[in-house]
Amino acid sequence: GSTGGGGGGMAGGSCLLVSHALARLSAPYLLHFYPYVEEVGPKAPYYNCLIRARELVTTPRLLVALMTCLGIVVYVHGDLGLAVMLVAMTIGGSVLAGRMG
Repeated sequence: GSTGGGGGGMAGGSCLLVSHALARLSAPYLLHFYPYVEEVGPKAPYYNCLIRARELVTTPRLLVALMTCLGIVVYVHGDLGLAVMLVAMTIGGSVLAGRMG
C-alpha cells in the first residue's frame, strides 16, 4: 500500500479513495434494508426517487457493492484484515443509522 511520511499508514490520496468507497457502501445497505420515508416540500420529487430506488438494490447488487468495497480497500492498502474491519465498521454504522431513522 501507499504510505505517507511519519509513522506509516495510508497516504492522503489513498485515504480519500478508501473513505469514498466506504461511504458509498452505506447507501445500498440502507436502501436494501430500510424503507425510505417519503418527503414533502419543494425537494420531494428529488428525494422520493429513493423510494423507487429501493427496488433496484437487490441482494446480489448489495453483495457486489460489498465485494467491490472490500476489493478497493485491499487493492489500495494490501491488507484483507483491515478491509474487513473497515467494511464491518461501515456496515455497523449503517445499521445504527437505519435503526435511529
